[in-house]
Amino acid sequence: MSVLANAWVARGTSVTLITLSDSASDFYRIDPRIHRIALCVSASSHNALTGAARNVRRIRTLRAAIRAETPDAVLSFMTATNVLSILACRSLRIPCIVSERVSPPNPAIRGPWALGFRYAYPRAHAIVAQTDRAATWLRSRFPAVPIHVIANPVVLEHSSNGEGNFTHIVKSAAEGQFIAAMGRLTSQKGFDLLLRAFASLAVARSGWSLTIIGDGPERANLERQIEALGLARRVRLVGLLRNPHQVLRRAAAFVLPSRYEGMPTALLEAMACGLPCVSYDCPTGPREIIQDGINGLLVPPGDVVELAQALGRVMDNDDLRRRLGGQAANVVRDFAVDRIIAQWDKLVRNLASPNRGAVSELRNPASGV
Repeated sequence: MSVLANAWVARGTSVTLITLSDSASDFYRIDPRIHRIALCVSASSHNALTGAARNVRRIRTLRAAIRAETPDAVLSFMTATNVLSILACRSLRIPCIVSERVSPPNPAIRGPWALGFRYAYPRAHAIVAQTDRAATWLRSRFPAVPIHVIANPVVLEHSSNGEGNFTHIVKSAAEGQFIAAMGRLTSQKGFDLLLRAFASLAVARSGWSLTIIGDGPERANLERQIEALGLARRVRLVGLLRNPHQVLRRAAAFVLPSRYEGMPTALLEAMACGLPCVSYDCPTGPREIIQDGINGLLVPPGDVVELAQALGRVMDNDDLRRRLGGQAANVVRDFAVDRIIAQWDKLVRNLASPNRGAVSELRNPASGV
């Protein structure tokens, strides 16, 4: 969403970016010309009754913010926020476009949110999927709603942006080559599977190490697993980096061990850095980016043995790494921001309320949530 907002405002479009959370939690850079609104209503709930009351408050607060901005259209990302946004836009006569970011059916959507998903999504003006396979599933559930496929753009930062610890990370890998992985430390991202695969390779390949970029609730469990596998000197959990590309560009290869994905930006960014990539063939996402054996390697989802074998091939073969990495870099062209933003422009222009004069020029297309 930060990429889209920055791209639109750079083209002279008025953009409002709304989050349910406090702006103190902002991580990604946004252009100062973007009107940033933080609603500060994202506190967690300990029971269903409290959660329902807080969601009513969130909908009312969000509705008031959207009404005050009078946008031509509202774009919303992430399933739970999409539900709230659709409900907030009801009766406002403002088109609400929601983007499903995880491969449906999303296993993280359970209980009341699953009910909200089934109730709210048929009331969206359009749903954006990231892949054809995700769109097929969504069309089977919501046949009356227009479903569009728009992939993620890939954007690389070229400066360190003041990153304080990437130099130490690179120096710590200078004794040999390292494989990089990146993502939030959750069960979805499958780093526990990656550690098992790497452990089976580590003894025979003493010059290699593994660097995992990211943070999250599974960090403590992964640290214990690293110790139990005897990998304390071979695996680094380096935390969240504002500019991970400084590390990626120095890696020898990249691995995506996710159990499921929407369209993995981490994989796109690694390929854009010219890295040979190994990925699980998730239900959606990696196969839309990787042509197996041409610009990367795909392995059966969740198969630790196959993952280890594919990583071993990449680690042992300089020519394979060069060939895969050279082809991987073409994602910069295939998923360029200009190409992706043009698809969003077309969708928003087609749906924006004509009585707001939005057909020829988008004045304020995105009260993005």
